[in-house]
Amino acid sequence: MSKPRDVVVVRVSEKGDREDEHFHSPEVQIEAARRWARDRGERLAASPIPEIDVSGKLPLPESGVAFVYVENAGNRLVHGRTIEIRQSNQQFQPRWAVVQQGTEIRFPNLDSTYHNVFSTSPNANFDLGLLRVGDPGKSVVFNQPGVADIYCNQHPEMSATVLVVPNPFFTQVAPDGSFTLSGVTGGRRKIVAWTPHAELVSKWVTVEPGRSVSVSLELGKSEERAHLDKTGRPYGSYH
Repeated sequence: MSKPRDVVVVRVSEKGDREDEHFHSPEVQIEAARRWARDRGERLAASPIPEIDVSGKLPLPESGVAFVYVENAGNRLVHGRTIEIRQSNQQFQPRWAVVQQGTEIRFPNLDSTYHNVFSTSPNANFDLGLLRVGDPGKSVVFNQPGVADIYCNQHPEMSATVLVVPNPFFTQVAPDGSFTLSGVTGGRRKIVAWTPHAELVSKWVTVEPGRSVSVSLELGKSEERAHLDKTGRPYGSYH
């Protein structure tokens, strides 16, 4: 594989002489170029990092829900973005969500009974305590990428799943199984597919100028498993 030559630092002397220096590795090249120029008090002229569309297909699961994202195209916290997962008719609505890290999720209780929303997932460990109808909905900011399984400590039949992605390079798979990730930056990229209650699947691709990128993925079986309460015990057991 040829080395990327995406950023060029142009050194221009007082006499107008030009000297180019190339920086490789998309993750570090811009900062390296800026530092190189800043240390020397010289001008920086950077050509844009190439951005390529990554397309592909995968067989949709029975639920018809699948998302694809780029795992290693930088970690970017989003700011000021809020969604709701409501507690209504003793279910979470919606039962799944895909958000960029930094998104706030509010959990209002619209039922006439108590709920206790919690998660013990490694990337989102929280316990909102008892909430009754009319209580202000409590919120959680999801700052860590990964899959968060969310439950109610009062009602074992209630569950929701949140996929937290690390950057804006994600998309929902179309009904025909096709997808396109637009503007993916150059380099060796890990393309990941997800559907609720199934293991993540992935493939590596190389994104470089002048080369179309296509990838095929196949999701695993979606299976919702029994879970424990927030203390790690079976529901209905005495503590």
